[in-house]
Amino acid sequence: SSGVLRQIKSLLETEYMAAILFTVDITKI
Repeated sequence: SSGVLRQIKSLLETEYMAAILFTVDITKI
């Protein structure tokens, strides 16, 4: 069960970082 939570947490962190990088790309343009 903890493995699933860790997987979800890692997935959310990946989405979060992608959103930040995406926002940074928009503000750079």
